[in-house]
Amino acid sequence: KFNKVEYLKSSDNRKSYHSWKKNRNEARSELEQKNGYDTKDAMHVVRLLRTAQEALETGVINVYRPDAKELLAIRNGAWTYDEMMEYWKEMDDKIRNEIYHKSELPNKPDIKLAAKVLMDIREIQWYGKK
Repeated sequence: KFNKVEYLKSSDNRKSYHSWKKNRNEARSELEQKNGYDTKDAMHVVRLLRTAQEALETGVINVYRPDAKELLAIRNGAWTYDEMMEYWKEMDDKIRNEIYHKSELPNKPDIKLAAKVLMDIREIQWYGKK
């Protein structure tokens, strides 16, 4: 039987893929072809894992990365796919099974405090109150 809904869905997916492929960043595509995986994506994974570790251990999130040069090297292909996957597995296990359980961060956010901070920011923005 012909399933028109599935056909249209598959057709849309195929068109979207070809559009993405045609319009994608050439430098990123070259890096992916050269290294066999999306190194920019890998860089972000490493950054997020390290940020999670820092947040859980110190309660601080460093936006300006002290390891920026290494992250850029990862983006430029310094790590193989296998090295990246090994790092991810080790860090994921360490964060989930060790660091998370030792963290002093609360398990749930303080919604009332977050709402107050948001309202204070809006008042500063809208009315110039400090």
